[in-house]
Amino acid sequence: MFKDKVATPEWQAKLKTIIPSYGTKLNGNVDATEQELEYTSRVLQLQYVKPQAADAAPKAELKPQARKQTGGGYRAVR
Repeated sequence: MFKDKVATPEWQAKLKTIIPSYGTKLNGNVDATEQELEYTSRVLQLQYVKPQAADAAPKAELKPQARKQTGGGYRAVR
């Protein structure tokens, strides 16, 4: 019953009025997502700070561990 009502043009218009992004795919759409975050912040009277692109994370430098021979094989020296 609810599913049928939501499918009507009247309900679609009401939902779009209440939720401007209703029906818009935000996942993967950076511009639309930022617009919605800005709109929501404005409506809720919150300060919206646009996220900055993160710097590339430095790659970890792998260092070989010293290994010490024991009776049954090798073990890492700490």
